[in-house]
Amino acid sequence: MDYIYLGSLEPDDAIVDAGQSELKHLDVLRIRDGDVVGVLNGRGLIAMCRVSRNKRRISLQIESRRVVAKPPSLTLVMGLLDNRDRWEFAVEKATELGVTNIVPLICDRVQRRQFSRDRVNQKIIAALKQSGNAWLPQVAEPVFFSQQVELLKSFSKVVVGEADGDPPMSFSETDNVAIVIGPEGGFSVQETDQLSLLTNTVVWRIGNNRLRSETAAISLLAAFHSHVSL
Repeated sequence: MDYIYLGSLEPDDAIVDAGQSELKHLDVLRIRDGDVVGVLNGRGLIAMCRVSRNKRRISLQIESRRVVAKPPSLTLVMGLLDNRDRWEFAVEKATELGVTNIVPLICDRVQRRQFSRDRVNQKIIAALKQSGNAWLPQVAEPVFFSQQVELLKSFSKVVVGEADGDPPMSFSETDNVAIVIGPEGGFSVQETDQLSLLTNTVVWRIGNNRLRSETAAISLLAAFHSHVSL
């Protein structure tokens, strides 16, 4: 099934316009008049729609719809990387893996602090359409490590990855979990000490090799999904 994203889609809509933002995407997918396409609103609604083409306008007749329950709270807190593409790659994969929140983190070893919310949101929407995920992750403004540490105290569990960590553990769907990833070069000694002082921190083993930040993020997210009790 091919998907497009229309954030304005509401549960009681019968016919909606695809809008200019999705016309090109529908062309790339080679969606023809009369085909059925899935429409996501990023708020849990998935609608199956019949396509009606009229020159450069596309109308979508809703034939069926379903609402997907909001997933367990899963926040990715990740240090900004010098390479923008690598950080955005991690965000895309995190979206496919079902994160609900993304927090860009400014750490001691972060060099690049520029952040384009519009660009990141476009990457997230593209990943949403690719995966068929019904819920659009919320992206926070970049936050300094010292501020985020205080916020982490409110989570049920804070997961970090180390080569000598413990095997991944099971979580309940009611847990509010944050997965925390450092920037290039990892967290500074001071930051590592602050994380270790949190009483809700768990350290997972993610292999013997030294992983890039985006690889560590994907590894921990995949481990979480294989151990969450739904």
